[in-house]
Amino acid sequence: DFGIIPFNEEIHGGRESYDEPVIMLGSCKAVRLTPSYPQLNPGVFFSEANFKVQKWVEMLGDEMLNNDIIETTIGDLVEGFDGELFIRPETDLKLFAGMTVNHKEFVEWFGNNETRGEVESAYPVSKESKVVASSPKNIIGEWRCFIVNGKIISGSQYRNVGYTNHHESFPQEVQDYAENVLKTWVPHDVCVADVAKLRDNSFRIIEFNCFNASGWYKSDQKKILKAVHDYVMESEND
Repeated sequence: DFGIIPFNEEIHGGRESYDEPVIMLGSCKAVRLTPSYPQLNPGVFFSEANFKVQKWVEMLGDEMLNNDIIETTIGDLVEGFDGELFIRPETDLKLFAGMTVNHKEFVEWFGNNETRGEVESAYPVSKESKVVASSPKNIIGEWRCFIVNGKIISGSQYRNVGYTNHHESFPQEVQDYAENVLKTWVPHDVCVADVAKLRDNSFRIIEFNCFNASGWYKSDQKKILKAVHDYVMESEND
Protein backbone atom coordinates (compact mmCIF):
# COMPACT_ATOMS: atom_id res chain seq x y z
CA ASP A 1 0.00 0.00 0.00
CA PHE A 2 2.92 2.33 -0.64
CA GLY A 3 5.02 3.17 -3.68
CA ILE A 4 7.26 5.62 -5.53
CA ILE A 5 6.13 8.06 -8.20
CA PRO A 6 8.73 8.20 -11.03
CA PHE A 7 11.27 11.04 -10.74
CA ASN A 8 10.17 11.68 -7.14
CA GLU A 9 12.34 11.33 -4.04
CA GLU A 10 9.62 10.20 -1.63
CA ILE A 11 7.74 7.03 -0.82
CA HIS A 12 4.00 7.74 -1.05
CA GLY A 13 1.12 6.07 0.71
CA GLY A 14 1.44 3.54 3.46
CA ARG A 15 0.64 3.90 7.15
CA GLU A 16 2.22 5.76 10.02
CA SER A 17 2.94 2.45 11.73
CA TYR A 18 2.62 -1.30 11.17
CA ASP A 19 1.89 -4.03 13.71
CA GLU A 20 4.20 -6.51 12.01
CA PRO A 21 7.61 -6.31 10.31
CA VAL A 22 7.56 -4.83 6.79
CA ILE A 23 9.83 -6.04 4.00
CA MET A 24 10.04 -3.91 0.86
CA LEU A 25 10.37 -5.50 -2.59
CA GLY A 26 10.96 -3.08 -5.44
CA SER A 27 13.51 -0.98 -7.26
CA CYS A 28 17.04 0.07 -6.36
CA LYS A 29 15.66 3.56 -5.77
CA ALA A 30 13.20 2.17 -3.24
CA VAL A 31 16.11 0.46 -1.46
CA ARG A 32 17.83 3.82 -1.14
CA LEU A 33 14.73 5.65 0.14
CA THR A 34 13.26 3.04 2.52
CA PRO A 35 15.67 3.59 5.46
CA SER A 36 14.27 7.14 5.80
CA TYR A 37 10.90 5.63 6.79
CA PRO A 38 11.31 3.93 10.21
CA GLN A 39 7.80 2.44 10.04
CA LEU A 40 9.08 0.25 7.18
CA ASN A 41 11.10 -1.99 9.46
CA PRO A 42 13.27 -3.94 8.76
CA GLY A 43 12.41 -2.65 5.28
CA VAL A 44 15.55 -3.54 3.34
CA PHE A 45 18.56 -5.77 3.90
CA PHE A 46 21.28 -3.44 2.70
CA SER A 47 24.56 -1.85 3.75
CA GLU A 48 26.10 0.49 1.20
CA ALA A 49 29.59 -0.18 2.56
CA ASN A 50 29.22 -3.96 2.06
CA PHE A 51 27.55 -3.84 -1.35
CA LYS A 52 30.54 -2.37 -3.17
CA VAL A 53 32.76 -4.25 -5.59
CA GLN A 54 35.88 -3.11 -3.74
CA LYS A 55 34.60 -4.66 -0.51
CA TRP A 56 33.82 -7.96 -2.22
CA VAL A 57 37.33 -8.19 -3.65
CA GLU A 58 38.82 -7.23 -0.28
CA MET A 59 36.92 -10.00 1.50
CA LEU A 60 36.87 -12.78 -1.12
CA GLY A 61 39.87 -12.01 -3.34
CA ASP A 62 40.29 -14.40 -6.27
CA GLU A 63 36.87 -15.94 -5.72
CA MET A 64 35.41 -12.77 -7.24
CA LEU A 65 35.14 -12.98 -11.01
CA ASN A 66 36.32 -9.40 -11.50
CA ASN A 67 39.14 -9.29 -8.97
CA ASP A 68 41.33 -7.22 -11.31
CA ILE A 69 39.21 -4.07 -10.99
CA ILE A 70 40.39 -0.52 -11.38
CA GLU A 71 38.42 2.27 -9.70
CA THR A 72 37.56 5.17 -11.97
CA THR A 73 34.74 7.47 -13.14
CA ILE A 74 32.58 7.62 -16.22
CA GLY A 75 34.32 10.86 -17.16
CA ASP A 76 37.77 9.28 -17.09
CA LEU A 77 36.60 6.39 -19.27
CA VAL A 78 34.97 8.76 -21.74
CA GLU A 79 38.44 10.32 -22.19
CA GLY A 80 39.70 7.03 -23.57
CA PHE A 81 40.77 3.41 -23.02
CA ASP A 82 42.20 0.61 -25.17
CA GLY A 83 40.51 -2.61 -26.21
CA GLU A 84 37.40 -3.80 -24.38
CA LEU A 85 36.52 -3.44 -20.70
CA PHE A 86 33.78 -4.73 -18.47
CA ILE A 87 32.35 -1.63 -16.78
CA ARG A 88 29.83 -1.47 -13.95
CA PRO A 89 28.86 0.88 -11.09
CA GLU A 90 30.88 0.47 -7.90
CA THR A 91 27.75 -0.09 -5.80
CA ASP A 92 24.85 -2.53 -6.03
CA LEU A 93 22.27 0.28 -6.37
CA LYS A 94 22.94 0.24 -10.05
CA LEU A 95 23.17 3.33 -12.18
CA PHE A 96 23.22 0.94 -15.13
CA ALA A 97 23.73 -2.72 -15.95
CA GLY A 98 27.30 -3.91 -16.30
CA MET A 99 28.55 -4.03 -19.89
CA THR A 100 31.52 -5.17 -21.96
CA VAL A 101 32.31 -2.40 -24.46
CA ASN A 102 35.07 -0.72 -26.43
CA HIS A 103 35.68 3.02 -26.09
CA LYS A 104 33.49 4.05 -29.05
CA GLU A 105 30.55 2.00 -27.75
CA PHE A 106 30.96 3.43 -24.26
CA VAL A 107 31.02 7.04 -25.48
CA GLU A 108 27.86 6.41 -27.54
CA TRP A 109 26.16 4.81 -24.53
CA PHE A 110 27.01 7.73 -22.27
CA GLY A 111 25.90 10.27 -24.90
CA ASN A 112 22.53 8.55 -25.18
CA ASN A 113 22.08 8.63 -21.40
CA GLU A 114 23.08 12.31 -21.23
CA THR A 115 20.48 13.32 -23.80
CA ARG A 116 17.77 11.46 -21.86
CA GLY A 117 18.32 13.74 -18.88
CA GLU A 118 18.11 12.27 -15.39
CA VAL A 119 17.91 8.51 -15.55
CA GLU A 120 15.14 6.93 -13.46
CA SER A 121 17.42 4.75 -11.36
CA ALA A 122 18.85 4.87 -7.87
CA TYR A 123 21.07 7.81 -8.88
CA PRO A 124 21.49 9.88 -12.07
CA VAL A 125 24.37 9.03 -14.43
CA SER A 126 27.05 11.71 -14.78
CA LYS A 127 30.75 12.04 -15.61
CA GLU A 128 31.41 12.06 -11.86
CA SER A 129 29.69 8.69 -11.34
CA LYS A 130 32.06 6.18 -9.76
CA VAL A 131 32.52 2.91 -11.62
CA VAL A 132 34.89 -0.04 -11.70
CA ALA A 133 36.41 -1.59 -14.81
CA SER A 134 38.04 -4.96 -15.40
CA SER A 135 39.06 -7.31 -18.18
CA PRO A 136 36.27 -9.25 -19.94
CA LYS A 137 35.82 -12.86 -18.83
CA ASN A 138 34.83 -15.97 -20.79
CA ILE A 139 31.64 -17.12 -19.04
CA ILE A 140 29.58 -20.13 -20.12
CA GLY A 141 26.86 -20.14 -17.45
CA GLU A 142 25.36 -17.87 -14.77
CA TRP A 143 23.15 -18.68 -11.78
CA ARG A 144 21.45 -16.65 -9.06
CA CYS A 145 21.52 -17.83 -5.43
CA PHE A 146 19.20 -16.52 -2.70
CA ILE A 147 20.89 -16.51 0.71
CA VAL A 148 19.17 -16.27 4.09
CA ASN A 149 21.13 -16.44 7.33
CA GLY A 150 24.17 -17.78 5.51
CA LYS A 151 22.33 -20.61 3.73
CA ILE A 152 21.36 -20.91 0.07
CA ILE A 153 17.58 -21.29 0.01
CA SER A 154 16.99 -21.51 -3.74
CA GLY A 155 18.63 -20.68 -7.05
CA SER A 156 18.22 -20.85 -10.81
CA GLN A 157 20.04 -20.21 -14.06
CA TYR A 158 19.56 -16.89 -15.86
CA ARG A 159 22.18 -16.97 -18.62
CA ASN A 160 23.81 -19.70 -20.73
CA VAL A 161 26.79 -19.11 -23.04
CA GLY A 162 26.06 -15.39 -23.08
CA TYR A 163 22.34 -15.64 -23.83
CA THR A 164 19.43 -15.05 -21.48
CA ASN A 165 18.15 -18.41 -20.28
CA HIS A 166 15.76 -18.41 -17.32
CA HIS A 167 15.67 -22.02 -16.19
CA GLU A 168 14.98 -23.90 -12.94
CA SER A 169 18.34 -25.66 -13.32
CA PHE A 170 20.52 -25.19 -10.24
CA PRO A 171 23.32 -27.80 -10.34
CA GLN A 172 24.66 -29.16 -7.07
CA GLU A 173 28.18 -28.14 -8.07
CA VAL A 174 27.06 -24.51 -8.28
CA GLN A 175 25.42 -24.66 -4.86
CA ASP A 176 28.42 -26.46 -3.31
CA TYR A 177 30.83 -23.85 -4.68
CA ALA A 178 28.75 -20.90 -3.49
CA GLU A 179 28.15 -22.35 -0.03
CA ASN A 180 31.87 -22.99 0.42
CA VAL A 181 32.79 -19.42 -0.55
CA LEU A 182 30.02 -17.88 1.53
CA LYS A 183 31.45 -19.50 4.66
CA THR A 184 34.17 -16.84 4.41
CA TRP A 185 31.97 -13.75 4.14
CA VAL A 186 28.60 -12.40 2.95
CA PRO A 187 27.58 -8.73 2.72
CA HIS A 188 24.34 -9.35 4.62
CA ASP A 189 22.48 -12.22 6.28
CA VAL A 190 19.84 -11.81 3.56
CA CYS A 191 21.25 -11.22 0.09
CA VAL A 192 21.69 -12.58 -3.41
CA ALA A 193 24.85 -13.90 -5.07
CA ASP A 194 25.38 -14.50 -8.78
CA VAL A 195 27.76 -17.31 -9.75
CA ALA A 196 29.61 -17.80 -13.04
CA LYS A 197 31.01 -20.95 -14.62
CA LEU A 198 34.04 -20.21 -16.79
CA ARG A 199 35.29 -21.92 -19.92
CA ASP A 200 37.85 -23.88 -17.84
CA ASN A 201 34.95 -25.25 -15.72
CA SER A 202 35.94 -23.24 -12.66
CA PHE A 203 33.44 -21.09 -10.75
CA ARG A 204 33.56 -17.52 -9.48
CA ILE A 205 31.23 -15.09 -7.69
CA ILE A 206 30.09 -12.46 -10.21
CA GLU A 207 28.51 -10.07 -7.72
CA PHE A 208 26.25 -9.69 -4.72
CA ASN A 209 22.84 -8.03 -4.95
CA CYS A 210 20.43 -6.54 -2.45
CA PHE A 211 17.63 -9.07 -1.91
CA ASN A 212 14.92 -6.40 -1.97
CA ALA A 213 15.60 -5.32 -5.57
CA SER A 214 16.66 -8.64 -7.15
CA GLY A 215 14.81 -10.54 -9.85
CA TRP A 216 13.60 -14.03 -8.97
CA TYR A 217 14.24 -15.62 -12.35
CA LYS A 218 13.09 -19.26 -11.87
CA SER A 219 13.98 -19.55 -8.20
CA ASP A 220 11.40 -20.79 -5.68
CA GLN A 221 9.75 -17.54 -4.51
CA LYS A 222 7.57 -19.13 -1.83
CA LYS A 223 10.50 -21.00 -0.29
CA ILE A 224 12.64 -17.85 -0.29
CA LEU A 225 9.96 -15.60 1.19
CA LYS A 226 9.19 -18.13 3.93
CA ALA A 227 12.89 -18.28 4.84
CA VAL A 228 13.10 -14.47 4.94
CA HIS A 229 9.91 -14.27 7.02
CA ASP A 230 11.22 -16.84 9.51
CA TYR A 231 14.56 -15.02 9.71
CA VAL A 232 12.88 -11.67 10.42
CA MET A 233 10.55 -13.10 13.04
CA GLU A 234 13.42 -14.87 14.81
CA SER A 235 15.44 -11.64 14.74
CA GLU A 236 12.51 -9.71 16.21
CA ASN A 237 12.26 -12.20 19.07
CA ASP A 238 15.97 -12.15 19.94
